[in-house]
Amino acid sequence: MRLILLILLVALNCDAQYLQHRRKAFRPAAAAPAFNPSTITGYPCNDWWPGDNYDGTTWANSGSSGISLTNLNATHRPSTTTVNGHTVLVFDGTDDTLKAALWSNTSVAGTEMVMAVAFDWTGLTARRIWSDKTSINCRLNVTTGVMYWRAGNGPLLIPTNLWMVVNLTASTASAGAIYTNNVQYFSSGALAALLTDGIQISGRYSDDLEPTAMRLGEVIIYNTNLSTAVRTQVYDYLTNKYSIPAP
Repeated sequence: MRLILLILLVALNCDAQYLQHRRKAFRPAAAAPAFNPSTITGYPCNDWWPGDNYDGTTWANSGSSGISLTNLNATHRPSTTTVNGHTVLVFDGTDDTLKAALWSNTSVAGTEMVMAVAFDWTGLTARRIWSDKTSINCRLNVTTGVMYWRAGNGPLLIPTNLWMVVNLTASTASAGAIYTNNVQYFSSGALAALLTDGIQISGRYSDDLEPTAMRLGEVIIYNTNLSTAVRTQVYDYLTNKYSIPAP
């Protein structure tokens, strides 16, 4: 009887060890970490404003500068909506702006700004997506139905109410390039000084004129130009996050 009990105990122990081994063998692999655009090796991220960081008052910065955007006038702050489960800022094109007076970027020659954005051009002309205190760059113009990045830099047709990923680069002190949906359209020396000091989203920094009607999901500023492979990574991240259709 003791022998039978001993045999049963040994058998049960073997079964337990076998089951434990099988559980380990079929344990699903750990999920890959989510892509983080601010931690790409070799591509320092000065600023990262994802829409989910906006609380209706302040747009918190997850980049290295840590400078947040806001508007002291509560009635001139953008509202929000949701796209694919993520918060998106809605600028009305009348008086909605966000700014940071202390913002700075010390790497102007070799900078890249990336946005997930949809513009509403209905009835609007001479509108600015953003500007800085010194040069008031990056102005979007509408002339006879054609969109321009600053006067004379274009033309580049930008459809209304269509989500897209836009990249602006400053590769040297006298050269830059524009990409929409990961396709380069043209380069221009006038784009070189992207931003230097102070930043305003929508409108002119000095007087808030020429605000832009748009939905803005995310803004990322790198202190270097992105390689083709990394630019594609960031593009894929934004298109997946905001369900941006392929061009």
